Amino acid sequence: MADEQPVPHDRGHELWTVEGGASRKLLASIDRWVSALVGDDGIDMPLSSRSEQVDATIVARQDGLIVGCAAVDYMLQIWAPSVRISWFAGDGKRVSEGDEIASLSGDRDSLLIIERPILNMLGQLSGIATNAKRWSAIAPKQIACTRKTVWGLLDKWAVHMGGGLSHRLSKTDALMIKENDLASMH
Repeated sequence: MADEQPVPHDRGHELWTVEGGASRKLLASIDRWVSALVGDDGIDMPLSSRSEQVDATIVARQDGLIVGCAAVDYMLQIWAPSVRISWFAGDGKRVSEGDEIASLSGDRDSLLIIERPILNMLGQLSGIATNAKRWSAIAPKQIACTRKTVWGLLDKWAVHMGGGLSHRLSKTDALMIKENDLASMH
């Protein structure tokens, strides 16, 4: 029906569109999570090194969807500006085991330090998107993620990219009366 309103579970368009890519809301979430990821690896300022230039390749370890390229691009832009990446598969694209996903070049020290946060970001989000795609293919109805996700909007973005519904992005998206809401009224 043309005049139907989208269900409250369908907020993926507020995070990502094919035409525009990542929204400001998603970019703000990417900023927070990238800062946390690199901070957990001891990176507290942008990497700078004059070590020898090296090349590296990211290769898919299994079949699935790639999600997280926009986040990795942001990570490199801010935290490892000397590292360059060229994507062979972009956000939402299907890859097979052994496919080259991206090539990187830059100074050895920066590349070795930023490697783990890059792979963690791609692994987490690609895994969620791949599983959302699998579940969507076998579920009798469209699937939706919970509001309680570990990486918040990034996880919801991955579910959206995998074909699932993003559920609510915040409590303001739809009315949901919970036990604590009722308890606070007394």
